[in-house]
Amino acid sequence: EETVEINGFPLFHVAGAFVYGLACFAVGAHQVIPTLTGMRNAEFVSNYWRFCERYKVSALACVPTILATLLNVPAAGADISTVRLALTGGSPLPNELAQRFEDAFGIPVRNILGMTESAGLLSIGPIRSPRVPGSTGLRLPYSAVKAVRWEKGVPDFSRECAPGETGVIVARGPHVSPGYSDPKRNAGTFTEDGWLISGDLGHVDEAGNIFVTGRAKDVIIRGAHNIDPGMIEEAFLADPAVSMCAAVGEPDAHAGELPVVYVVPKPGVEANPEALLARVAPRIAERPAVPKRVELLDALPMTAIGKVYKPALRLKAAERKLREM
Repeated sequence: EETVEINGFPLFHVAGAFVYGLACFAVGAHQVIPTLTGMRNAEFVSNYWRFCERYKVSALACVPTILATLLNVPAAGADISTVRLALTGGSPLPNELAQRFEDAFGIPVRNILGMTESAGLLSIGPIRSPRVPGSTGLRLPYSAVKAVRWEKGVPDFSRECAPGETGVIVARGPHVSPGYSDPKRNAGTFTEDGWLISGDLGHVDEAGNIFVTGRAKDVIIRGAHNIDPGMIEEAFLADPAVSMCAAVGEPDAHAGELPVVYVVPKPGVEANPEALLARVAPRIAERPAVPKRVELLDALPMTAIGKVYKPALRLKAAERKLREM
């Protein structure tokens, strides 16, 4: 109940309404709502740390792109000693980004995983335990979360993945909805025995830590090789010139798709696409995952809650391919 949290998510979204909204009120905590536009309010973001000082904020509600944005907002002498954690979710959290944020501000970062269909939450990283790089934390009490094999776009519940083996994340518990108001929409998301198919690719380790590496629909398929875009993005975020990035598949007549990456350079940094690719390529473990091309952007397309909107980037890549043809 002593928590003071900045809730910059839209209140029509499950994160703003439930995870950081009603959950705060339920325990008698306080939240700061930064105008109707939330973290899309550039003036608020530019004064973010001063608001933390003014309201003695103790918890930050973020997505990875917000963490990256705040790294470019200097604390400028603001007293942020009351801030004890930053929670982030909505998309995979690159370890490099989390480490940079913790080093810059001394604020622990913990990841969460959730969906509207699970009342907003499936797992959370405990604040009193060390951050497990890449993990979205531990499942909620009274719930079950596991990875099952993903076969031709369909989860195979008869083939549960071994610890560390990648599959599609599924969950079941009292917080999981029994289905949509229109049952015809349940196929592919809800099973008759209560499982929720998240659409997230990932695995569960022997300690129960849940890892999400990407969305099943975001996998780049180069020939017969399935490429996790998170692997590419993690490598580029480790470069000192990169603020944000996103990897998608570009259509290719021979391979089906080839990986390309869109990069937003850090403010004031002159970045050369070819030189950047040459520096980063050796850090990408799988040779087929090395991008065909790096393209620089002033900003990545975002959804209303600050997640990268990859369909717009896939369209951009397809349009470029058509122009080349």
